[in-house]
Amino acid sequence: MPGEKGHPATIMPTYSLHISNLSWEDSGPYQAQVNLRKSQISTMQHYNLHVYRWLSQPHMTVNFEISGEEG
Repeated sequence: MPGEKGHPATIMPTYSLHISNLSWEDSGPYQAQVNLRKSQISTMQHYNLHVYRWLSQPHMTVNFEISGEEG
């Protein structure tokens, strides 16, 4: 993020985590500690994981009707 006038920019690293093969029982609170390789800085993030069931493709039916006079 650019810094204010006369101040340096702030570097905000981004993180990603891929989790697969979850079940209903995996839902709940989790925490992740992120340690930067070249620094003594670490941060703790708290998350609440929600596991939802996979939904099938929706089936939609549309009925179109024009009322009134012909023409």
